[in-house]
Amino acid sequence: MAVTIMTITGSALLTAAMASIQSGALMSQTLVAEGIADQLADEVFLVGFPRGTNVLPTAGTARVLFNHIDDYGDYDRRPPVDRLNRVLGTEDVTVNAPRNASLQPQPGYLDSYRQKVAVERLSPTSSSFNVVTSDTDFRRVTVIVTYTDASGVEVPLAKRTRILSRLGFTP
Repeated sequence: MAVTIMTITGSALLTAAMASIQSGALMSQTLVAEGIADQLADEVFLVGFPRGTNVLPTAGTARVLFNHIDDYGDYDRRPPVDRLNRVLGTEDVTVNAPRNASLQPQPGYLDSYRQKVAVERLSPTSSSFNVVTSDTDFRRVTVIVTYTDASGVEVPLAKRTRILSRLGFTP
């Protein structure tokens, strides 16, 4: 009888410990994803609208060359990179050199994260917006950061969405 009680108790403790570890891992993954999403969203929200015809950059182009909101449409990178296509956490922000190794994440840590951006052109209605293909003064920008777990399932952890408008010049 005592062995049965010990077995049940041990099993319950092990289950609780594993749940706590998994919850802690998800919390840290979400925190990293939130930071990546905020950084990329701030970057996108600060660029301007295209004037006239905009030639979209080719895949793999460094974001430092993106000069309009539309340039970010369908942006998709794994692992997440900065504007110069350097993997996040490996760059030194003050000089164009790698970050000190002791300040970098473990190799491959960010390989499971993906950053994606969707840019939609919107036309306002009386109560909402419709997605259109023609050029408009409104864009909905959505930044999503996902994490691919050990079983290969991609889990969205952070999402930032904002509707932006082009302002006309005032004389």
